[in-house]
Amino acid sequence: MLNPALGYGDQAENVRREKLSARLEQMRQLGPEGIAAQRAPQLVSARASDLAVDVLVWNARRLSAQGYSQAAHMLAHGNLLDDLRALRLPLLVITGSEDRVTPPGSAAMAAQTHPAARVVSLPGVGHASYLECPDGVAAAFIPFAMEWA
Repeated sequence: MLNPALGYGDQAENVRREKLSARLEQMRQLGPEGIAAQRAPQLVSARASDLAVDVLVWNARRLSAQGYSQAAHMLAHGNLLDDLRALRLPLLVITGSEDRVTPPGSAAMAAQTHPAARVVSLPGVGHASYLECPDGVAAAFIPFAMEWA
């Protein structure tokens, strides 16, 4: 798992409704262009390359209202911790130490639900760790995957 979002499924109904409403309103007001301009820089650390930010902006400009709505519903009603408790596979959780979207504490909580989970924190890296630090993600993932090959 990379930079896992835990979801709000265990929160009170009014909290879930507020989270969902805020996301849907964001798309309505900003559209893909506005979301790209506003959110992309928040997904990486201040030290991220221009290329990483450009890829995030490029990708966010391609958001569809329907897909964004589906993702917002999933986040508002999902509960990753419950899902992980049922997982019977090895688990590696990779997080960026400067992730402002899903802070490292979320990764730690996710790992605590699984008896054999491992957490790797990439220093100085934000939420889009796969773009900002692909070598660090690969260095964490490849040995883990090789154990199970």
